[in-house]
Amino acid sequence: MVTGPSQRRLPSSEGFEQITVGGASEAVDDLIASRIGPGDTVVTDDLPLADRCLKAGAKVISSRGILCTEENMGSRLAQRELAKFLRELGEVSGGPPAFRGESRSRFKMVLHELLQQRKREVPQE
Repeated sequence: MVTGPSQRRLPSSEGFEQITVGGASEAVDDLIASRIGPGDTVVTDDLPLADRCLKAGAKVISSRGILCTEENMGSRLAQRELAKFLRELGEVSGGPPAFRGESRSRFKMVLHELLQQRKREVPQE
């Protein structure tokens, strides 16, 4: 887990490393992108970070259970830019719909499928 300076420290857990990154606003994204690669799985709603991770060979899933792929990333980034433009014009306000049970269920299902796929990809010793 990588956090920025404003996020609180979590209790340590076996198999996980927490790194606090200071500096530029993109410092966390830069660290993740520099360490990520094939065989890794990333959970993020940050589309530019998701795109960088995909290009590095990682699998990416959003918190709402949307699997990011090379095929859908271009349109997702374009939608993000369009929404930003409309917000700047004052045409659109607010963010995504509330996170509800169906989003949690979809996330759990897609993450489980992704992890099972990863498990099958790892050569058995």
